[in-house]
Amino acid sequence: MAQTSSPPPPVVLPPDGGSGKAALTSGDASSDPGAPPPPGFDASGSNENKDSAGLVPRVDATLSGGKIPGFDEAIAGMRSTLKACIDGKATPNARVEITAKIGPKGTVLKSDKVGGTSFGQGAVPCLVKRIEAAQFKKPTEGSPRITFRVHMSNE
Repeated sequence: MAQTSSPPPPVVLPPDGGSGKAALTSGDASSDPGAPPPPGFDASGSNENKDSAGLVPRVDATLSGGKIPGFDEAIAGMRSTLKACIDGKATPNARVEITAKIGPKGTVLKSDKVGGTSFGQGAVPCLVKRIEAAQFKKPTEGSPRITFRVHMSNE
């Protein structure tokens, strides 16, 4: 009889003191969220969903160009909806980066994406739709941009 293991407990994110960086991960985070994406950012593979059973979605969000009050809390609130877009719909090397430009009222004015071809059908449009629908508090400084880096991990 096969044993089933329970999913890892959810991660509780402590406030980062306003650094403008929020790492959203499922399971044990072992990578530096501020690190640049690795070479071959959109490493498309022909092994479509072959090893997807043990994959865990990871999302990093970085704020630049301004300040948004409650940034970390807003990103933490988006965690489950973003994860739902990609759960079980990617190869081990799937990666996408979505940058959202935030307007003076806290709405997403536009977004740009890089990569994403190794995600299953509908995953990236779902991510883009949910990011573009986000409402943030009014920026207190600058013209903020939020960069979401989404990738799959076997950890």
